[in-house]
Amino acid sequence: MAANRKVPPLIHACAALWLTGITAFGLLAPGRYENVMQEDRAVEWATVWLFLMAGVVGLFKSISQRRLFDGLVALFCLFVAGEEFSWGQRLFGYYPPEFFLANNFQQEANLHNLPQSFVQPKWILMLALCGYGILLPLLERAGPTRPYLARVGATAPPVALLPWFAIAIVFRR
Repeated sequence: MAANRKVPPLIHACAALWLTGITAFGLLAPGRYENVMQEDRAVEWATVWLFLMAGVVGLFKSISQRRLFDGLVALFCLFVAGEEFSWGQRLFGYYPPEFFLANNFQQEANLHNLPQSFVQPKWILMLALCGYGILLPLLERAGPTRPYLARVGATAPPVALLPWFAIAIVFRR
């Protein structure tokens, strides 16, 4: 049962250290904190690389194990990585199509900066964190739903990570 897998204590320690460090940084040096959170800075690129790696590894694994839901999660990770760095617009120096120049408030080739878009990053992320990080492990833990999750190829994160997903939701509000 994937939801009951052990999570190494080092993972929890690293998450707690990161959370404590980034919170202290934001409180003690708000100007510098805002600076590293800007476009094309350390946090954005770390986000791109983490989602890109998760997407690539997840996609290969889901294909080799024939797990449809896990493949969709991997594609979501690749989508987030692409959106985060505007599909390489600044990196490769191309101009987005006219639609994005006219409708995207940052004039970037991404969906999440379109006003009135169905892809509002805050709510999509909240839904993903709730569904994947909280609901899925709880459903897997409930015996009757396990066969259905297996049938659609859904691998739930370990239940031990549930508090970290909840903290991410609270911090994202």
